[in-house]
Amino acid sequence: MNRTKKKQEQNIEFCGGNYALIPLLLVIFLVPLIMRVYLYDSGLTGFTWYPDRTPETDVFLYWKGILLAALAAIMTIILVVKLAKNFTEILREYWIYFLLGYGLLALISTIASPYRHFGFSGIYEQFESIWVILSYVVVSLYTAYIVRNDEDLRVVRKAFFYLIVVLCFLGVMQLIGHDFFESDLGRRILVPEGLAIETGEGRRILSAEEIKDMRDGLSYSFSGSGIHQVYMTLYNPNYVGAFASLLLPIMVILAIASKKVVNKIAWGILSLILLVCTFGSGSKTFILSLGVVAIIAVIFCRKIIIKYWKYTLAAIAVVAICGTAYFSYMNVNLFQYVKNALIVPKSENLLENFEVTENSAIITYKGEKLTVQYLASEDGIYFIFSDENGTILEQTTLEDGLIQVNDERFQEIRFLVYAGTEEYPYFPAAVINGTPLLFTATENGYRYVNSCAKIDDFGAAESALFTDYEHFASGRGYIWSRTIPILKKTLILGTGADSFSLAFPQNDYLGRFNAGYNNSLITKPHNLYLQIGVQQGVLGLICFLVACLLYFIQSCKLYWKADLSNFRHIFGIGVMLGVTGYLISGIANDSCVALAPLFWVLLGLGYAINRMNKRKQEEAEL
Repeated sequence: MNRTKKKQEQNIEFCGGNYALIPLLLVIFLVPLIMRVYLYDSGLTGFTWYPDRTPETDVFLYWKGILLAALAAIMTIILVVKLAKNFTEILREYWIYFLLGYGLLALISTIASPYRHFGFSGIYEQFESIWVILSYVVVSLYTAYIVRNDEDLRVVRKAFFYLIVVLCFLGVMQLIGHDFFESDLGRRILVPEGLAIETGEGRRILSAEEIKDMRDGLSYSFSGSGIHQVYMTLYNPNYVGAFASLLLPIMVILAIASKKVVNKIAWGILSLILLVCTFGSGSKTFILSLGVVAIIAVIFCRKIIIKYWKYTLAAIAVVAICGTAYFSYMNVNLFQYVKNALIVPKSENLLENFEVTENSAIITYKGEKLTVQYLASEDGIYFIFSDENGTILEQTTLEDGLIQVNDERFQEIRFLVYAGTEEYPYFPAAVINGTPLLFTATENGYRYVNSCAKIDDFGAAESALFTDYEHFASGRGYIWSRTIPILKKTLILGTGADSFSLAFPQNDYLGRFNAGYNNSLITKPHNLYLQIGVQQGVLGLICFLVACLLYFIQSCKLYWKADLSNFRHIFGIGVMLGVTGYLISGIANDSCVALAPLFWVLLGLGYAINRMNKRKQEEAEL
């Protein structure tokens, strides 16, 4: 009787008695959920490619990074204290050197960067500063050496379970058109009383009226898109796909192989809901990641599949039925959907060139050159069009006010005039495929006017690999083609944390126009590996890849012939599949503080589980 009571007291002990898990649990559960408005001065208005606007508003990223960095600082202290007595333990595993090398190269790259200010403070739409990058390294190391036994694993597993429950609830609400963050309570949480704005002149508390206006003005393009795209708290629907790539393999493995029926049902239902939410996010990358991970899972989980074949068939049937039902509801052909995502269409750029001279703008369209001039008067401006031979072309004003050239070679182009600035009152525009190209006459001749209403040079960027295939993968081909040449300059050191938008050739206006990015700011490469290669350097990328590769090789050796009859082996394979899924999704998604901390936790957790399994295996062989 006393033994039973003692066992029950041990079972309910918080964190299983390992209180060092508390910071880790907060990283898992709290960091991804933090959302609060942050108003700030971007510091980018001095760049010609960035609009003159302030303040900027962030809801998803800044406070996640602040909390993560604070928890990582606590973790660092705990880790140093715990490892001080046996520091050699951390030096026995080679992956540590590559992980530390990655962090060191990220730090040096940021210190040496001309953009170091943004590297230390974070930048618009990213907020993945060097402190966040170093926090990733600390979180991974901390997880690897603080998680020591089966009870620790159960605590961590529960933290992930509760996180997924909350995110799935939010996802379902968004999917059915009742986004929590657009409710009155959600708006009050995101925009609290006493909200302050950071400006170049200092910090100012917003008035009650400003708070009310901000709450009323909060909107999310994804939930308001008409198709109720799921974004949860992860900033962008694409990251929902990456989130599922990371955690769904673990959830499915636990649903199939858990011994308790209650656990099977819980993980199974949660897996189903996350799958539906992921379909609702519209992420195409997830489908590719799921396919590859499924193949790997069949190879390594063959014993589980055979042992629990009924549950496996049920899981496959449920996925197939839900997928078919969802895509039928959305009136989307799944095979065509995937085909369109993977097809590599060659770009047919009708606009071949746009150049400005001292007294004209010259448009090269379908191999023909159209020279455009304008004369200004009190009544407005008058266009003068001529072809390559200098022949003046007639024009017609259409019913909608647009001007058309009376020449079949240029009839797809329309012209109009936008209001300019006090210095340059007129911004004439050529409208091609619905997108305007603006220009104006200055004291230095005709100049290009970008989408920020700023005068800039019409530059051209070096392109590689995806040249002429800019529309591949929803326009990622363009970003990748212009990013790859940058790697030649970042072989040893990168451009620094949070510097991608500064290193990218933003003035490649012709390429951006043809790729559909004319009115968009390129803030991320949509590729984890290009992001690391540019910002942390190619050498830093190699360190990251080796740390991940060593984990995958180590896992393959452990689980290829392992008896998958215990919790550690099952969880270990699930984590391996999750890490693999995330790395595959990284081909079309970059690192983001809304999701990346979970990956780094699982990478460290994977090494911790492998160490436990290897130790048990060695003990069994004695």
